[in-house]
Amino acid sequence: MLTASDERVLGLWLSLYEADHVSLGWAVSTDRGQEWSAGDALQIGVNNGYGSVEGPHASAVDSSRSALLFTWGGAYFIYRSTSSELPSFGAPGRTSASTLPDIPSIASDPSSGYAYSCFTSKNPSEFLYPFIQYSIQFMRSADGGQSWEPPVTLSSVYCEGSSLALGPDGELYVAWMDYQQGKLVGRKSTDHGTTFSPEFTIAPPLDNLGAAMKGWAAPVFSPQRLTPWYVVGSSLYAPNYPRIAVDLSTGPTRGHVYAVWAEHAAGGPAPAQSQVSETEDNSSFATANLMPLNTDWTGFVDGDEFGTFDLDIFAFDGRAGQTIQFWGELLDDGYSQFTWPTVPWTMYGTRPDGTIDGIYRGPMIRLSNSPPVRPAIITLPNTGRYYIAVQSGTQPVLYQMHLREFQQSPGSAALDMRDIVIASSADGGQTWSAPRRVNHGSGDSDQNMPNLAVDEQGRVYVAWYDRRGFALSDSVNAYAAVSLDGGLTFGPDMKLSSAPSYWSGAPGAGGFGNYVGDRIAIAAGDNYAVVAWTDFRNGSGAITPGDPDVYAARIVNDVATAVEDVSDLTAAPTTGGVRVRWVVNDLRRVAGLRVFRSEPDSAERALGDDDVRPTRAGESEFLDGTAQPGRTYSYRLRILRGASADWLGPVQTSLPAAVTALAWRRASPNPFAAGTEVVLAVPAAATGTVRIFDVQGKEVRTVWAGRFEPGETSLAWDGRDAHGSDVAPGIYFVSAEIGGRAARMKLARVQ
Repeated sequence: MLTASDERVLGLWLSLYEADHVSLGWAVSTDRGQEWSAGDALQIGVNNGYGSVEGPHASAVDSSRSALLFTWGGAYFIYRSTSSELPSFGAPGRTSASTLPDIPSIASDPSSGYAYSCFTSKNPSEFLYPFIQYSIQFMRSADGGQSWEPPVTLSSVYCEGSSLALGPDGELYVAWMDYQQGKLVGRKSTDHGTTFSPEFTIAPPLDNLGAAMKGWAAPVFSPQRLTPWYVVGSSLYAPNYPRIAVDLSTGPTRGHVYAVWAEHAAGGPAPAQSQVSETEDNSSFATANLMPLNTDWTGFVDGDEFGTFDLDIFAFDGRAGQTIQFWGELLDDGYSQFTWPTVPWTMYGTRPDGTIDGIYRGPMIRLSNSPPVRPAIITLPNTGRYYIAVQSGTQPVLYQMHLREFQQSPGSAALDMRDIVIASSADGGQTWSAPRRVNHGSGDSDQNMPNLAVDEQGRVYVAWYDRRGFALSDSVNAYAAVSLDGGLTFGPDMKLSSAPSYWSGAPGAGGFGNYVGDRIAIAAGDNYAVVAWTDFRNGSGAITPGDPDVYAARIVNDVATAVEDVSDLTAAPTTGGVRVRWVVNDLRRVAGLRVFRSEPDSAERALGDDDVRPTRAGESEFLDGTAQPGRTYSYRLRILRGASADWLGPVQTSLPAAVTALAWRRASPNPFAAGTEVVLAVPAAATGTVRIFDVQGKEVRTVWAGRFEPGETSLAWDGRDAHGSDVAPGIYFVSAEIGGRAARMKLARVQ
């Protein structure tokens, strides 16, 4: 956690990896996060599992610049320091609580001396899996944290992840996620927390976090800590806690309230085009049943209660950036002996090197007449083959699964499975804007766990974990973006971490898992923000990291600092040559940039007239118009810093051979069973059509009609006719007629 005031920043973390205890560590910066002075760790509990002390913790700075540190193990333990520099702590005070507190938020009001805290309450009497009831509790202190009033309940049950913020006139806002209603809600107090307004709705988030990424392993039984999961009824879900902040500046957006969270694109599943039944034996990846998209299928698994284990595996082919919707239900056919039997499923993906690894775990499949399970909405991280494995539950069951393409609604704020969105209120929380997308890009990767802060100039900073660029979405970088217009628009996505982190590692001492964390940390001061995150870069490898560390980056004058100055070098063929792209993260340290190119049979040479000093942060590009078709090039970027120079790269790309005639390049696979991708070479821009014909010359389907650009174009045919029915096995022809030219290629459909 971070908290900031003026130029001073306090950072806090929970250490779970000592041999015999859990510690609370802290560091202080007095220069906006450039340099940090660390204090001695506070030993706060015996490391004997999840029962004694639980994280995370929170902090604030009250009117006397005291640091308030909170942690707990059945109660709050409160550390307090009167030092405004490096804190010095005495013995902790203890505030009794009748519940098990979790996921806290804390704020303080320097003008009144009040300090406030909210947390998620787990009722020990209800701690019987799966009927865990959570609620939001509120506590306040009238003396800067020396003593605390008993907690009061603000919410109904099945609510979690509260966030608390103060307005410019001492008003108090509390927001949380109500999972039973499916709403992000909040309450407001104008009398220092004595009373609260009725509950108001911020937004109904489109929450599909039941499809949890690899590494979010849920414990099976209570009373283990369920972070980073929440519970609704008997289903486990990954967290989507809202974070709120209020503009305390003197500018035009003073008093505006902001809320951020993650949600999926609005839309729904494509209609089913086929229905099939499983074919045994499909208990391995090699024997998996290959299914086309937009298919419903039924299957049967034996129960494992008496030692029998059954596994059904289904495969489908997808492309990078494609969003699918997947769900299932058990069929009440007399096999089940329990009211709500369940079976779990896992989704696997294929890496570029051909290895197969699990990437998503879904909510349990249950009887259709039991409480509904939300579908998994997943954006595929790479082009290739995917697998869905359904495994035994306690009883033998018949089930039905639905695998559909996700059709996005026009005007959706999010573009894929999870984007960061923000809403704002200009009237003290009474009304809220529609959600707006924070992160940029084409919508082909997962962003999650956002946090936000507002500086004293009214700038809005949002930070999040981002999985873009990883073959199976199994690693993250820390990203952030800044808004200068009250959250209406955001500047470029800034990658803060200079090295990615695999999401989770092996358990540390005492059985604690090496989770990245419930959220990313952020705090803002006068005209800057500091972002901190959990980072596994110093572990033993990308897939088996060691213990994590805490890293931080600064954003000053809307530019990220203390990260790689320039990053993300790419090169790709485009119309007119090769487009070389990179991201400038810190303008101040870059004196000049220049692209260099080499070929296997020639020396490296500089491109362009001279070194160019960047004038803005964010993505930049250079078009190499001298690149020739049919050749392979390697590019590097030289970065000048005064008298020294560093290099980014190399990256390599190949240009297709010059297209002089309309021709089919290839079809893959061919022969094909479910679908195939065909590549067409087009010599010049023109309009035309691509159609499928059978051996009698009868048109089967039009695959594409419209304008074609010069170069190679990839088109997909799923093996269906114009009515959506699968065509029979046999010989077919794909025919292109473009700009007065024609080309034809033979395809073979097999059983």
